[in-house]
Amino acid sequence: MGCGHAQREGFDIGQVIEGESPWHHLYSDMPWLSLSLRLAFRAITDPTLGVALLRTAWRFRSRGWYARFPFLPLPDQTYVRWRMHTAYGDHDAVPPLEDIVRYARWAARAP
Repeated sequence: MGCGHAQREGFDIGQVIEGESPWHHLYSDMPWLSLSLRLAFRAITDPTLGVALLRTAWRFRSRGWYARFPFLPLPDQTYVRWRMHTAYGDHDAVPPLEDIVRYARWAARAP
């Protein structure tokens, strides 16, 4: 999908490139922070799940993350929005905790 489709869907790639931090939209809202904290707690209390979550996060990292601020292996915002749209029908959806846990455990079993 090109930029034209993304703009029709209400997501302007130009804003991400020229404007505020690309993570402002995804991580400024409390649901993402809450989800992250709950996942961290689950990872601490279940080390096997923690490893699965780390492996999953590593698979989703953005290419060239080490060359761009904040120098963290975070997923690409456009990709996350596309995944939320295909999974939940809404670019701004925040997945339920159990969906992420189930996916991470499934992905850990896959080669």
